[in-house]
Amino acid sequence: MNSIPISKSIHLAWRNIGRNPRRSLLTLLVISVGTASLLLAHGFILGTEQLMIKMSTELFAGQAQIHHPEFKDNAEIEFTVPNLSKTISAIESDPNIDGYSKRVLVSGMIASAHDSIVIQVYGVDFANEPKVSRLKRAISSGKYPSNSMERPIVLGYKVAEQLQVSLGDKVVITSAEAFSGELSQDMFRVAALTNFHSRPMDNGVGFIKIQSAQKLLKLKDEVHQVSLHFKTIDLAANKDLDIRRTLEQYGVLAEGWDELFPSLTAMMEMNKVSISIIIAILFALISLSILNTTFMSIFERMFEFGVLKALGTKSFSLGLMVVLECFFIGLLGVILGIITGGGLVFWFNYRGIVFSDFEYNGMSMVEPIKTIISIDQFTTLPLLMLFMCVIASIYPAFHAAGISPSQAMSKK
Repeated sequence: MNSIPISKSIHLAWRNIGRNPRRSLLTLLVISVGTASLLLAHGFILGTEQLMIKMSTELFAGQAQIHHPEFKDNAEIEFTVPNLSKTISAIESDPNIDGYSKRVLVSGMIASAHDSIVIQVYGVDFANEPKVSRLKRAISSGKYPSNSMERPIVLGYKVAEQLQVSLGDKVVITSAEAFSGELSQDMFRVAALTNFHSRPMDNGVGFIKIQSAQKLLKLKDEVHQVSLHFKTIDLAANKDLDIRRTLEQYGVLAEGWDELFPSLTAMMEMNKVSISIIIAILFALISLSILNTTFMSIFERMFEFGVLKALGTKSFSLGLMVVLECFFIGLLGVILGIITGGGLVFWFNYRGIVFSDFEYNGMSMVEPIKTIISIDQFTTLPLLMLFMCVIASIYPAFHAAGISPSQAMSKK
């Protein structure tokens, strides 16, 4: 028995692609469209994740937060950050952190001359807050407060509408003091209005100086929360950082954005499943296309295969030739898909896709979703598509290898 040399098999496989250009072109088109779709879907999902993380962390929460271990569950104003001075020293000396802001949380009533509503007020350090949140950028009217201003308050524009107040008007905040529970009041003047494009933030939140909040709650220099901003967003979710272990020794709870927003983490896990489903669907489509093209080609060349078998060609050589045909069609399709899909990924990375009417957790997506360019889109994913083509060709290759000369001659 003779075997066709590998170089000859490659030559025959390449030549056979052109025997039926229309059918080969349709198969190539399916593979290229599938590859381009996979690249674009991957870039879009990564872009969506990045935008969701950015919106959630930059809005106000920050990339990570530090607070009393029991404050998150009970929200009692007595649960302030323990060992605050040591905690701040550790934060300032950590090279991975490039910004932080201390906060005091005040829950109570805010009243104007026209109305009163329940509100969540944050006592913030107006000088440091822009390092961790969008507060300063969210100012829609008025002037961002400085530490020299006397009792300023920043309100969401929806809160101002409910209270029927405008810039310069006075409001009164009433809250319970820490430890004693006695009511405490203080008057503030509206310095600015915000528009976060977030219903929870615009409808029920206000901001005052941290010293005013501490005075209102009788907390001295204590705070409820420290918001952190890392040099990269990935560091905020890294539980192995030295700062985490240091803060645990001080008895404080440090949480990254992945723990602060469990729904966001769940969405990212669902995205991985979505990619797997897309790959499975594409595999089914490509497999059907490859099977159809290859079997049609085999039936058309049945007599040719019979002659080759009669001349002593090994079954392995015939099967290899069929696999190589599918490999070359897949390779051409994948290359075309990389060019098309990669171009789309780069284009939407530059232009973005606008979803201004879409909301996530009450936040309007004012920024376009920009696809993320990843090395996987030009290596792993195309190779996976090519692997699918080869896998889909194995069954037709076995069929071709099993053809007997007598069976092939009878088809002539």
